[in-house]
Amino acid sequence: MRLIARLTLVICACKLTIGQGIITPRYAILQRTHYEWLPQITEYDMDQAFIVSEHVIKAKRAHEEKIFKGGRLMKPGHFPSSARHQKLLAPHPKSSKMERVTEKFEEATNVIKDMFSLTKEQVTLALPHEELKGREALKAAEECHKEFMSSGCADSKYRTVDGSCNNLHNPTWGKAQTCLQRLLPPDYADGISVPRVSKSGKPLPPPRVISLYIHRHMDRPAPDFTHLLMAFGQFVDHDITLTPITGGPQMIQCCPHDNATHPQCYPVLLPQDDPFYSKYGQDCLNFVRSAPCPLCTLGPRQQMDQLTAFIDASTVYGNQENETEALRSFRDGKLIVTKVPHTGDLLPQTDDAKNDQCSVPQRNLFCFRAGDVRVNQHPALTSLHTIWMRQHNRVAEGLKRVNPHWDDETLFWETRRIIGAQFQMVVFGEYLPVVLGSHYMDFYSLWVLESGFTQYNSKMEPTMINEFSTAAYRYGHSLVDGLFSEIQEHSGHISGIMLRNYFFFPFELYDGQLDPLMKGLTLQPAQKFDPYLVPDVRNFLYRRRGNATGLDLAAFNIQRGRDHGLQGYTSYVQYCFGVEIKTFEDLDRFMTSERRKRLQDIYQSVHDIDLFTGGTAESHVPDGIVGPTFACIIGIQYYHLKFGDRYYFEHHGETGSFSLDQLDAIKKTTFSKLICENTHIHEIQRHVFRFPSSGNPVTHCHDLPDLDLSAWEDFGHKKKK
Repeated sequence: MRLIARLTLVICACKLTIGQGIITPRYAILQRTHYEWLPQITEYDMDQAFIVSEHVIKAKRAHEEKIFKGGRLMKPGHFPSSARHQKLLAPHPKSSKMERVTEKFEEATNVIKDMFSLTKEQVTLALPHEELKGREALKAAEECHKEFMSSGCADSKYRTVDGSCNNLHNPTWGKAQTCLQRLLPPDYADGISVPRVSKSGKPLPPPRVISLYIHRHMDRPAPDFTHLLMAFGQFVDHDITLTPITGGPQMIQCCPHDNATHPQCYPVLLPQDDPFYSKYGQDCLNFVRSAPCPLCTLGPRQQMDQLTAFIDASTVYGNQENETEALRSFRDGKLIVTKVPHTGDLLPQTDDAKNDQCSVPQRNLFCFRAGDVRVNQHPALTSLHTIWMRQHNRVAEGLKRVNPHWDDETLFWETRRIIGAQFQMVVFGEYLPVVLGSHYMDFYSLWVLESGFTQYNSKMEPTMINEFSTAAYRYGHSLVDGLFSEIQEHSGHISGIMLRNYFFFPFELYDGQLDPLMKGLTLQPAQKFDPYLVPDVRNFLYRRRGNATGLDLAAFNIQRGRDHGLQGYTSYVQYCFGVEIKTFEDLDRFMTSERRKRLQDIYQSVHDIDLFTGGTAESHVPDGIVGPTFACIIGIQYYHLKFGDRYYFEHHGETGSFSLDQLDAIKKTTFSKLICENTHIHEIQRHVFRFPSSGNPVTHCHDLPDLDLSAWEDFGHKKKK
């Protein structure tokens, strides 16, 4: 037996400060040592484990083939909501290849665990640090590491499309299709991949039951922020996170659940007396587990991010070179558009109308394509994609006027660089302060500076954090209103659309829906941040028109957290604030007693509470939207995204840094002006995530400052004489 002592330096919160109602994380460097006994694992043992794993994987492939041949395949026409869900989360071919590489390590871990009767703690904390040895293990490791090999990095002024080489010493940090990182070790029931169970060893409460009891609908309009904040938050989320599920050419059918289902099925089981689904004879919601990501070690499962982690407007440009090229016109630096009279340019139309789970080609109804596959999810999201596409083309036109000698290539990459900076300006300058409040913006140094530059930290890893993408950043689901207002500016006429009728239904944009929808988003309140979700996403998510039911977003969020092995909510309270929660009553400093009692009704132990459910139950931080635990997790992630991004627009001294004049021009960017210039709206409040008020009056668009491109004059290639 050997004792593995793992000494780590962990940035961890260690004190709770409460003053004027503020709960503050105080960070210090803590030394944390995990002592875990591991038996002597020989080269022979490890070789045997990998040999056995190959046989297990072959048996799995045969089982899958038998399932598919037996007809257990998703039929999109019969299950449109589930098919849409799987289509959006479908793995890129490389992600599928990475999953296959991971399987060898996961199955070998299972063999070694059984061989040596390892505990869950040994598997989770010690086994990942065990040196790989033996021919088969080293062969698997070599194959695994090839997936992350870089061909070398050039120190370019422009970001790579896939995010590689942002960090010249660690080229895969923040790159698309890399493994997530974690704040805390995973909590899998077996230490490897089996979803979390109760502290008692019994099953956790069913996600749909939690959804019905905790996340039930209550109409609570927000008094201080607009519905646009919700929509923009989703747009930002789609810029930085997309965790693919297991999949391939065939969609996986998990319902009804029985022994013939795919091993990666993890369906949401519905109670027999479900007040909604039971009326339609449904007892199961199709749910496929996230694809595992190769860490190239033994130990527990991790998931991946299919997108670049950076705030880089990849929603506009894509995350792979072929995606970007398919969106470019290759004329004057512009993106492809669909020309529609009287409405303004729209996004290019889909290139797969038959299979995109959105278009209705037989009725001549075509959906759109953009830098992110989720572009057609609902018309407000499609509208934001359209505005940023128009802004790209508008800036490209402006640069062409300033530098008529620039070719298409120069115009495109310089425009992309500016759009990325403007996007960051809106995110850090307008959006985050509303979400986190001034206290947490101060604490994590997230404010945009009034003058001067910031500094890149090459030791800061920007890679997406599992707890952020899987739980904390899903806070916005609470803000969704089921009704989206449409306001005609010239007449003041107000109407609206029900979200449940407009999933993957962007066709009214062809008739001019964008302008009244954007006007409505700037004047309509979002729902308050709380545990409550509207029926449109709890019963009708991704519903196809004419169908009776959809999916349950709250239940899926809970199920996904368990799928990813996220620890319970109280672990993150302790991580962020150093507060040990021992009883349900201890939660009263973070949430109302009424919400705490509901959690107490449904969870056996306070430590069983799922992170999404506990986080949304918290009271919001002062002058912010989210509760303190989500503010902590979101703050950490954005701190990494700011200081770990070599191309962050305020950084000085980097190859891609802006000049002081250019930076000053970018800092005048407001989202209100971007909306003005790319719609037919003429009047708007300056701060569009807040309601009009005496301090935020409605202003004529002409009075808002625009981007002054003269700072880019003669910047780049000179005209050849």
